[in-house]
Amino acid sequence: MYKVLIAEDELLTRAGIVSTVNWEELGMKLVAQASDGEQALRLYRVHHPEIVITDLNMPRLSGVDLIAKISEERLPCKILVITCVDDVQTIKKLFPYRIFDFLMKSSISAQELQQKLLAARKELDEQGLVPEQEE
Repeated sequence: MYKVLIAEDELLTRAGIVSTVNWEELGMKLVAQASDGEQALRLYRVHHPEIVITDLNMPRLSGVDLIAKISEERLPCKILVITCVDDVQTIKKLFPYRIFDFLMKSSISAQELQQKLLAARKELDEQGLVPEQEE
């Protein structure tokens, strides 16, 4: 199963993501949740998830900075940004990094989120990455 980390400071949004997705059915395991960017980075370094779902505006370390630090690690990782930011300058800051895709919080649906996660899994599979086996 591919490991997933969710970094989102809004509790209701984070809980919605967690409960909306049938992780096991997608071949994924939710290994960690973070309410700020610093916590997310610590958890990323512990669990080495293959998929990170992150907000951009978070306390202590922004999503942009989190993405930059994850990219420095050079581990296989698909980053899915979920944000309400429509600031073009902020989004331009993401161009140098390995962003898999992004979704706007205001219009995201459970079906769309699942489709993005399936697409991320497909790319990881095509890269020949072997997901962690359940014990």
